[in-house]
Amino acid sequence: MFIVVCLFKSVKFGRLVSELRAMKSEQSQDSRIIKIAQKLRKLRIEAGYTSYETFAFEHDLPRVSYGNHEKGSNLTMKSLLRLLDIHKVSLSEFFSDIE
Repeated sequence: MFIVVCLFKSVKFGRLVSELRAMKSEQSQDSRIIKIAQKLRKLRIEAGYTSYETFAFEHDLPRVSYGNHEKGSNLTMKSLLRLLDIHKVSLSEFFSDIE
């Protein structure tokens, strides 16, 4: 029982550390990248997906990578184009309201 409790607390602590790192990373990011990440999240939610994990799974995307894309990290042009194809959105449409 003690081991299970320790493991549970360790997992919770690990998640907390990960969230704090993500927040710190987000604060130091270029505001344009944050806007792109927010727009990707908005498109997912508008498509009816409340969970990024479900979206990633149903579109054969690596779950962790997609989660990072929505946080604005590790987003390549190739990844962005693939996501826009999934949403059936052109580059010009995607960037039309991002300054």
